[in-house]
Amino acid sequence: MSGLKKQPKKEPSRVTSLQLAIDSPDRDRRPVSSTKSLVYNSARCQPQSTSRTSTFSGPPTSIVGLFLRDRSSELAILVQIVLHSTFTLSSGSTMLPGGLPKELLSKEPNCVEVGAQKTKLFYANEKVVQELMAEDAKTNPTTQALLEHLKTHDVKEGIYEGGLKVWEGALDLANFLLSPDCPVQLEGSDVFEIGCGAGLLGVLASKMGCGRVVMQDYNDVVLNFFTRTNFIINDIDDRRVEYVHGDWKDVTGELGAEQFDVIVTAETIYNEDSYSKLHDLMFKTLKKNGRAYLAAKIEYFGVGGSLGAFLHYVRTQGKFQAEVKWTSSSSVPRKVIELTKV
Repeated sequence: MSGLKKQPKKEPSRVTSLQLAIDSPDRDRRPVSSTKSLVYNSARCQPQSTSRTSTFSGPPTSIVGLFLRDRSSELAILVQIVLHSTFTLSSGSTMLPGGLPKELLSKEPNCVEVGAQKTKLFYANEKVVQELMAEDAKTNPTTQALLEHLKTHDVKEGIYEGGLKVWEGALDLANFLLSPDCPVQLEGSDVFEIGCGAGLLGVLASKMGCGRVVMQDYNDVVLNFFTRTNFIINDIDDRRVEYVHGDWKDVTGELGAEQFDVIVTAETIYNEDSYSKLHDLMFKTLKKNGRAYLAAKIEYFGVGGSLGAFLHYVRTQGKFQAEVKWTSSSSVPRKVIELTKV
């Protein structure tokens, strides 16, 4: 799985061989190695070297998620750094950073129903997420800084982009994707959710049998403690999911030539300054015959963004054909827009 720049920006480290030591009650300590090209999330764990064989260390009393993605075989594995910096390799996704089992993560979850069949999408109780973040903040200054910001502020560019909420647009788009008016089949499609936050669109795509699913959010803290939790409590194998974090400009470069059949994004056009980055990310990562879907409000009062302004920017670039696919009947209309390459 991919790791991207964060604040302060750090380049993701690439190694050609990974060696980890496994501790378990029923086997001797032994190395596990891979010779594939890997990218790891260096949020809290730094390589001791960048030679062919790299080892990793972390805080001696922490439990942290470290994501590794094998680009050749699409193998995704979860490595948990546990007490005294030993390593365990997990083949499943029953634990999150913080070491909590699924039963606790699923405590009193929220639930929304979408589509004619009322497909249930669960997302974590706010208290559970806050507890996860508070525990992590004891040793992670990035999480601590975000918690301090959230005490007095909400969305702020370059710090927090609203990922700890479930927005109306995500539910609008989920309902559209399940409606007869949607021309795409999620089953078997490679799906990329931009600005995922809760990740409910990725969760829905997974439930519908999609191929690859890649989730992007600005904040790695959001991905670690909200997005991932929601996949787990919806009984989705976390090994099938890839996560990337960072600014859209950085994500565009990090994903390289990777492209997707379907791109989904909701409530991501509230800041006009970000239109070029969002547009370029969608254009670079959408397959030639793919479809991108944007759910948004007509106006974002107080922050300056609007659907009209974004569509104007799209037209000036001349790379996408935009079509309104759905409109709400609310006092502040919301729409679902389909973007296809010209």
